[in-house]
Amino acid sequence: MNRWWAKRTLRLWVALAITLLMIGATIWATMQLLADISGTASAWRIDLTTFAWFATAVSGFLISLIMLYRVGSALTLHYRVDRNALTIHWLGNTAVVPMNLITAVEPSVDVKQKPGLLTRFGYISGVGQAADEQILNFFSTQPAEQSLLLRTTGGSYVITPAQRDSFIQEVESRLNLGVVQVQSEGVVRSTRIAYDFWLNNAVRWALVVGLLLNFAVWGLIAWRYNQLPLEVPIRIDATGAVSGVEAREQLLALPLVGLLAWLINAGFGALVYRTSRAGAFALLIGSSVIQLFLAVAVWVVVRG
Repeated sequence: MNRWWAKRTLRLWVALAITLLMIGATIWATMQLLADISGTASAWRIDLTTFAWFATAVSGFLISLIMLYRVGSALTLHYRVDRNALTIHWLGNTAVVPMNLITAVEPSVDVKQKPGLLTRFGYISGVGQAADEQILNFFSTQPAEQSLLLRTTGGSYVITPAQRDSFIQEVESRLNLGVVQVQSEGVVRSTRIAYDFWLNNAVRWALVVGLLLNFAVWGLIAWRYNQLPLEVPIRIDATGAVSGVEAREQLLALPLVGLLAWLINAGFGALVYRTSRAGAFALLIGSSVIQLFLAVAVWVVVRG
C-alpha cells in the first residue's frame, strides 16, 4: 500500500515560523514573570504588568500546544489507498473513507462555506459545505480550487496529494478492482482523547470563557495587590463574618484553585464527552461558575 504525502506549501512553513515565535514569546513572558515574583512571597510587588506577563505566559503556552499540534499534523499528513478504503493519516490519527462509498474523484472543489479561520493554520481541516450543499471534510494543504474532491454517498473529502495525477490513477484502479472487505467510515484511531470534543465549537467557547474568567480574577488581584495590607481577611465563617486573616500572598491561592479547576474539568469533560455530552458541558459550565464565585470572594477582599 503506497503512501501519498500531502503537498507541502508556504502555509506550512509560515505556520512553523509563527509557532516558533509564539514559543519564544511564551518563554520570554515566563522569565519576566519569574523575575517579578523572585524573593520572599511577602516582598512580591504584583501589579497589572505582572498580570500581563502571567496571562501571556499561560495563554502563550496553550496556544503553542495547539500550534505545535497543527504543524505536526501538517508535516505528517498523508494518504493511503487499498482495495477496501482510502485512509487519511495525520500525527497518529486515521480517518477511513471506504472504497464502496466513493462515487467520484473530481479535480477541483466548488466551496460555499469554508472551515473556520482557526482550522486553516498549518493546513486546512474541519468541515465545510460545497456549492451543492454537500458536507465537505477537509484534510488539505492548498485552497479548494487546487484540491481533489472525493465524493461519497454521505459526504465528500477534500485532499491534496503531492503526486496528484498518479494518486488519481491509483484510486481509480482500486475502484475498478472492487472491494474485498467493507470498512466503516470515520476516524477509527486517534491520539487525542475524545477527538470530537476538541472539534466542538461550543466546547471551545466554553473553555475560552472559563479561562478568561480566571484571568479576570488574577487581574482583579493584580490591580489592588500592592495597596492591600500585609494581612487580609480571607477566612469567613458561616454567617459571612471575618473569622481570621491571612498573609496577602495567600489571596493568590484563590485564582490558582480556579485555574486548576478549569484544567481538571476540561480533562474530565474530554473523558466523558463520548458517553455524556451533557455531563461534559456541565463540567465546563461548572468551571466557569467556580471562577465567578472566586471573583466575588476576591472582590470582597480587595475592596477593603
